[in-house]
Amino acid sequence: HEQKQLSESTDHAQLYADAALAAIRDFDQTSLETTLDNATRELGYSGLLERVIIPVIQRVGEDWHSGHLTAAGEHASTSFIKEYLTNSVRAFAISENAPVLVVTTPAGQLHELGVFIASCLARKEGWKIIYLGPSLPADEIAGAADRVDADAILLSITYPIDDPMLGYELKRLRKLAPEGIPVLVGGMGITNYAEVLKSIGAMTIPTLTDVSQSLHDVRASRVAG
Repeated sequence: HEQKQLSESTDHAQLYADAALAAIRDFDQTSLETTLDNATRELGYSGLLERVIIPVIQRVGEDWHSGHLTAAGEHASTSFIKEYLTNSVRAFAISENAPVLVVTTPAGQLHELGVFIASCLARKEGWKIIYLGPSLPADEIAGAADRVDADAILLSITYPIDDPMLGYELKRLRKLAPEGIPVLVGGMGITNYAEVLKSIGAMTIPTLTDVSQSLHDVRASRVAG
């Protein structure tokens, strides 16, 4: 019986993802919001993010790279989903002593939707989010982390995956950031920079569904420390 319910729930998540993608392709923000509202009611907020929105942005990225989705469509999907999540995430209250997470992408990394979704997952887990937007140089990221006394920095590397300057930026961030602060890095491009990420002691996040566990590990290690 439980397996049947799980199967039905999975099927419904797929239907919501298909409907959301169709709305994005039609530039239909109202239809997209209705679909995401219905998905939230049935699947919960984590279910919405992990089983609907994450698959949708993966498919948007694939369609954009293959030429099946225009740049305008890709930009619209980012705008629509960001606006929806910005409004919905306000429902999660944050305590005064919540850990602080600085969220951005390194210089040259313009795709921000994945890291924005990760920030929403972090907010749901009780983190205070300082969202800086995409493509910031290392000194700006480090300065912000120092200014807000951040407990961790979260970055995303998506595209391009062969930026010759990115390794330098990551090493510079490690040098300039507050001593010992955890640097978490996710995104489709992390395997291309595995060596430099290892050299700076970054914690890599294989997929967006691993964000919550990674943040839990950071929080536990900070408490233990």
